[in-house]
Amino acid sequence: MHNSVDSVTDYPMAAFGGTYAGVVAHNVNEHYPAESSTVDVFDLRIAARSGFGGESGACDPLNAPTFCGIDQLVVGQSGVSAAHVGSGEPSGEAIGVSCASAVFCVAYAGFGDVITSTDPADGPWSLANVAGFRSLSCPPVALCVGVGGSASLYVSANPIGGSSTWTNTQIPGVQFIDSVSCPSTTLCVATASGGELLVSTDPTGGASAWSVDAVDATNGVSVVSCPTTSECFASGGGDVISSSNPTAGASAWTVRHLGLPALQQISCPSSSLCVGVVTGLPNGLFVSTDPAAGPWTTTNSSFPARDVSCPSTSLCVAVNGSGVSVSTDPSSGDWTTYGLSNSPHSVSCPTTSFCAIGGSGTGYAFTSTDPAAGTGAWKPVLAHRIDCAITPNVCTTERIIASDRTGLHTLDSSTEYEGQTGPQLTGLALSGDTLSWNAHGSPISAQLKP
Repeated sequence: MHNSVDSVTDYPMAAFGGTYAGVVAHNVNEHYPAESSTVDVFDLRIAARSGFGGESGACDPLNAPTFCGIDQLVVGQSGVSAAHVGSGEPSGEAIGVSCASAVFCVAYAGFGDVITSTDPADGPWSLANVAGFRSLSCPPVALCVGVGGSASLYVSANPIGGSSTWTNTQIPGVQFIDSVSCPSTTLCVATASGGELLVSTDPTGGASAWSVDAVDATNGVSVVSCPTTSECFASGGGDVISSSNPTAGASAWTVRHLGLPALQQISCPSSSLCVGVVTGLPNGLFVSTDPAAGPWTTTNSSFPARDVSCPSTSLCVAVNGSGVSVSTDPSSGDWTTYGLSNSPHSVSCPTTSFCAIGGSGTGYAFTSTDPAAGTGAWKPVLAHRIDCAITPNVCTTERIIASDRTGLHTLDSSTEYEGQTGPQLTGLALSGDTLSWNAHGSPISAQLKP
């Protein structure tokens, strides 16, 4: 947690060579904020700085790449030193996921990456750069519709085919499109911030194929779930908006002021069950067996859910940043919760026998054919393989920096340092005054001058 402390220094690392000692001074300024690490080399015989050292790494934690600082230091018996600069914790994007079936999943990350797979449990997953989606819906065929928070819909009839298959459709008369639900290729419904619902029976047909139905201008509409082409439920600002004929225009939607907290996500497998995610206060899930008329009641309130997916009335799977919560009878309030690594961010269950979870920070997704079976039932797969050329903001330049009688020298660098592959400059060692390391697996050496 950041506070207003100005310039606190700690000393996380030291190395020794004969009568010399190297110390890493790590300075943190949480008021601005900023971080830096610097090497000082001391001559223990005189208890003073030797004049060597000076290797350093610095970053702005809010704006710079995740990896910064010094994570390895070597000091020779003559006082020469060297450091590997570029340390830190892995940090990638959170992955949203939408699966049409056990053999077709599409994931998306915040910087515009869309990742598809026809074998989501084992890979490979193919990367394309399309748009930063907030919501994505892929019915059980080759169609996906994504929204990114602007007035655009992104539609692809062949999402596995890469970025060129996606069409950016601008919808006139709306400002922000927040979520989308497509139960089939013949119906998609999206929500807009001004209280509009965007409805299409031909999602690939361009802007003219989408109607803009103003249904709840007072509270807006933020989430939607359509279990079938003849049943849809939406919510915004405590209201529930429903229709048994969603293509019939604004008059076919009924708005009921049920006083719900603002739902962040909603999943409705049928007209007899909806489960919504509430973040903030109160935390947890809200459930209704009559979502159009209510009541909606809290369930699983001890689990601050981030996303939920209910493929049927007999299975709901919710995730938060640390685990999974599953119910085979969601209306009863009976949920089983267990931990899962890699910060679960999103969940999509197209059937009761297949679910996928998108993680946060490391590019991993998880799949399960039995989500009620606990932690061990989930199989990890690297879905979002980081490409530093496409998303350089999650990568950084690591360096080998050395200090000797002639000053400071950057002896090697690599721009491919990120959380999945780790450092490419490894094995830093000092024998006498000969410095050695491996660069992308190849041995390198340099002679330092004492």
